[in-house]
Amino acid sequence: MVDSSNKEIQCKVCWETCSTVENPLLNSCQCDGSVRYIHYECLRYWLKQKMVKKEEKNLISYCWKQFECEICKKAYPYVFRSNGNSYRLIDVQPDIP
Repeated sequence: MVDSSNKEIQCKVCWETCSTVENPLLNSCQCDGSVRYIHYECLRYWLKQKMVKKEEKNLISYCWKQFECEICKKAYPYVFRSNGNSYRLIDVQPDIP
C-alpha cells in the first residue's frame, strides 16, 4: 500500500505492508509518519492485552487500562469505517451456560 506521498505504508506494530479487506491498515489516531498506520487485527490484539476481565457470580465486567493511542493519546473509537466496511474493535460475547 502506498500513501499520497508515494511512500509505502506499514503497520506500526508488525511492520507488514499488506492490507486486506479482513485486516486493513487503519489510520487509527492522530499520529503521523511511520507510526500513522496499524492493522485492524494488531490493534485488536494490543487492546485485548490492555483489557481486564472481572467476573462475579452474576456479573462480568471489562475495563481497559488504556483505550487510546500510547503516543498521541487520542481515544480509539469502538468502530472504524474503512472503504465502506465497519470494523469493531471490541467483541464481548456473553458467557451464557
